[in-house]
Amino acid sequence: MKINPIIITSVGASTWGGNNLEFTYLDMEEFLFNQGLIKNKTIAVSAGGSGDIGKDMNTEELNTILDRMRDLGKTIIFEEDLKNNIDLRKEIYYEKSRNISCFINIGGNIVAFGDTTDSINASNGLMDNDFFNVNSKTGLVQYFSSKNIPVINIINIKDLANEYGLPIDPSTDFILGQGDVYYTYSYPLKLILAVVTMSFSLLIILKRIRSNYED
Repeated sequence: MKINPIIITSVGASTWGGNNLEFTYLDMEEFLFNQGLIKNKTIAVSAGGSGDIGKDMNTEELNTILDRMRDLGKTIIFEEDLKNNIDLRKEIYYEKSRNISCFINIGGNIVAFGDTTDSINASNGLMDNDFFNVNSKTGLVQYFSSKNIPVINIINIKDLANEYGLPIDPSTDFILGQGDVYYTYSYPLKLILAVVTMSFSLLIILKRIRSNYED
């Protein structure tokens, strides 16, 4: 697809996620990249968790992980002020590209919607016709949306999978190319209109013939 992703990842997740301190998602990503199985990887890392600075995490364990990420050449985002945190991320995005075609949010990090309740009614998947008032409390989703940049909000994987006919935790191997996500459905509206028009015309003609016959 000729996509050049600019990936920023948080260490912690609100639920589930990679919880082995020596093998977090970021470590998994690094391993897959070094094996040549993926072509892109995270360039900047935040703690995640409460306030995106891991207030609810063990400080020593978190620092160990962040130090490991720093040694791997990742930019570390650790900013307690939410607005400054969001501004730092904008700088990273625009430093890498001045022509951002799409913003993808995965998960419920506070930087996504900022200190607002906009996420409650936000669309899942491609956000169509979602309007937000941008202010000092809003996050990256509202910011990019206000710039007319398409936003994909991935917050409920199960709902998205069901919507597009993709299996959840399948017992057999997933077959690439199968599922509703690979297809779109369209209807030949002109043909349907022509058939309906012809049908009405035939009904009118038959009714007139019947009337003439009865007369």
